Order: sequence, then C-alpha cells, then structure tokens
Amino acid sequence: MLLPGNDDRIYRYDPVNRVSLGAYGANESDMIAADNRGVSYAANELSSHVQSMDYSNGSHIATYSGISTFNALELKDNYFFGITGTSLRRTNISTGTTNALTLAANVAWQSLAVYGSHAIAIGLSSTDTLAFQSLNLNTFIADAVQVSTVTLTSGTNIGKAAVIYNSITATLRKGHFCLRFRPACPILGACARLPFRSLWFWGRSPLPHSTSCCWATTQPRGRRG
Repeated sequence: MLLPGNDDRIYRYDPVNRVSLGAYGANESDMIAADNRGVSYAANELSSHVQSMDYSNGSHIATYSGISTFNALELKDNYFFGITGTSLRRTNISTGTTNALTLAANVAWQSLAVYGSHAIAIGLSSTDTLAFQSLNLNTFIADAVQVSTVTLTSGTNIGKAAVIYNSITATLRKGHFCLRFRPACPILGACARLPFRSLWFWGRSPLPHSTSCCWATTQPRGRRG
C-alpha cells in the first residue's frame, strides 16, 4: 500500500504482514496513483507538476511540468488523468504531452473513476446536488452532465471514487456517509450512459436499509440492490 503522510512523503506499508516499509519523496500531495510496473505518480504541493518515482527504492524517474493541482489522479494505459475543479487533464507518460478537456460549468468537480474506455467525473453542483459527467477516453469527448436529485450539505467533499464491479463507490467526507453509484449499463467499461440507475447513502444514521434512508432515482424505482 502507498499512503500519503502528513509530512508530505509517500509511505509504503505491507497490509498482509502489517509492516511499515519506509517512505520516499518530498512535498507530495495526497494524490497518488501507481501501476504494476513499480512506478508511482504524485502531484507536488509546491509547484505545478507531477513526478513519477520507483516505489521499490524511491528513486526519481520523470517530472511532468505545467500541470495544475489535481483533486484526483488516475492511471490508464500510457496516460495519467487528473481532475481539477473545472477540467480533466490527460498526460502521455512517454512524451509528457498534456491535453485538457473543460468539464461542465457550475459544478465543482472533485473526484474521478476510470474504468475500461470511460471515466466518470463526480462533483457538486452550484445547488449542492451531485453531478456526474461521462468521458470517452479514446475520443476525449465528454457526454452531457447529469445532475442527481440528491441535495447535499453545502461544502460536502467527495472522496476518491473507485469502481467495484459495475458500480462506482465514493465517500462523502462531510457527514460520514458512503455513496454508491450504479451506472445504467451492466457491462463494465462500456458504460457511457447516464442517468444512473440508483443512488443511495448509508452512514452512522440511518442504517443502510432503513426506510428513512435517502434515495434518489431517475428511473422507476424497482428493486433495491
């Protein structure tokens, strides 16, 4: 496991044997992505760049300059993708070339999940409702933004999104809730369609299956789960 430290270093941890394996880097943000080739990527807090490092020994590999601070960082093939409050940035790992795609306005984009040939950007609209925008990573074209019927507390922060089977899961860092988002199509990586099938929350209270649990759907409710 690669964990961001409060001293702006990246810590390595073996979760099986529960052993700390030291740390590397300096001035690293908590945006970390890694691949199975032994390379990690992290945004630098002091300047607008991302640097790659060998996480087995901490040695520096490359620096990617001219990249604004990211709210989320993802790897896909020979690219890494970062999301800012207004745009998605795609950087070619081999050449360092960066392209930017402006996302829908009036949304504070906070999180990103990449799966297959698509990605979902997740943010909070100006009216404090959850917003989603699907992006085709091959064509680098974004679909129309979709806004849910769920209104959140102003200032809610959306944590890192991740794909679990054909669902996207994220945490809401204000209110101690967990969010689960199920795309409208069943095949992972082929989903570019929104609105989403269902959305629900659980946390300290109410319980996951409580009748008072918040629910929103843009299609007939049907069966939960």
